[in-house]
Amino acid sequence: MWGLPSDAIYAIMNSVTVEAAMSVLRQYGKHQDVWKSIGQKIAFHLNARTKGNLRIEFIVFIQEDGILIHSCTNS
Repeated sequence: MWGLPSDAIYAIMNSVTVEAAMSVLRQYGKHQDVWKSIGQKIAFHLNARTKGNLRIEFIVFIQEDGILIHSCTNS
């Protein structure tokens, strides 16, 4: 998973909060890659759910870091 060692994956999977998982991801410099992938999956599932008939935007944020990912464009 993302080239992380098994102890890091174990720590992420056992994290109680997103902030705790982010801490592990930051240690390995993988947080941006992981959130980009999550954003792509969110967009895919929202589009599939609405059958492409609606324009849906999303934002994911956490208290500590603010906005992590969003689908918004500057249009």
